[in-house]
This record gives sequence, C-alpha cells and structure tokens, in this order.
Amino acid sequence: PLLPLGPDPWMVFHNGNYYLCPTEGEHLAIYKAPRIDDLRHVEPQIVWRDCTPSRCTQMWAPEFYLLDGPNGRRWYLYYTACD
Repeated sequence: PLLPLGPDPWMVFHNGNYYLCPTEGEHLAIYKAPRIDDLRHVEPQIVWRDCTPSRCTQMWAPEFYLLDGPNGRRWYLYYTACD
C-alpha cells in the first residue's frame, strides 16, 4: 500500500505531478507529489468540506477531471456522500 488511507483512490498525473484523492470520510483532500512514492510524505490539502447535515458525512469515491468548457479548462471534483 502506498498510504494507509481509505479505499477508492483516484489518481491523475498532470504537469509533472501526481494528484491522489482517496476516500477520507468527512472531507475531500488531495495529495500532490512529483513521484508516486513521494505521496506518502506530503501533507494533504483539504479541497472540500461540507457542513450541510444531509451530505457532510460518509464522503467517498472522489474523482476529479480537467475538462474543457465554455469558460476554458477547469477542474471538476465528483464524489458520493450521505447522512
């Protein structure tokens, strides 16, 4: 195992870095490092935390995509959650 984290990891390589987003439960965090092995040594950046009771716990299976749209390229984060 690369990291002692939850299931459902999603990883993307972009502009010389690996970005990893595993299931963490109550928030969404992304790990960033230039080498896969370095991911175990970096501090994750929390990118989303929701305080709405109907959707703020059991966040799982995050995925993120860089998509072209009418306003240019943007990152989109998708996840599942429940109360």
